Amino acid sequence: VHAVSLGGAYDLVEDRLQFQTTGSYVNNHQPDISFRSQSLGVQAGFVYQISETLGAVLNGGPSYIIISSLDRGDHRRDEDLVWLGNASVTKEWERTAITGLVSRSLNPSGRGQLLETNRVSFLVGQELTESLIGNVQGSFSENIRSSSSASSANSKFWSITPSIDWRW
Repeated sequence: VHAVSLGGAYDLVEDRLQFQTTGSYVNNHQPDISFRSQSLGVQAGFVYQISETLGAVLNGGPSYIIISSLDRGDHRRDEDLVWLGNASVTKEWERTAITGLVSRSLNPSGRGQLLETNRVSFLVGQELTESLIGNVQGSFSENIRSSSSASSANSKFWSITPSIDWRW
């Protein structure tokens, strides 16, 4: 996989509202399975610190993808324009923080497919002591094939992961 991205940010309102933009190119070539996907995209969005304890992020944009593969001697090529992005909200209290996230991204499957991944996730962190933080992270994701010629079914996953972090 070869990738390059370039972006910038501009403060619209000092320490409260920022505009961000990013352009990217990704070339995923897997010669052993005769698969190549390329994507060229741009995303723009905002980071907004609503208050001292509440923040939000919203960004998104189009990505033009080209998928080429060799399937049983038949060369296939698909082109598509997909919309990617994410939105998140973080709320902090004295010893607790909660983040919710909704996103759509592109990911190679490793089996000759490019997947659009839709994800909803959350993270809850609680400071138990000065050096211990307890976390619970939950996620639900759905992988959708970007190639109309791909042969496998869409898939759905969920997970809940508890963890303890220790700071020195």
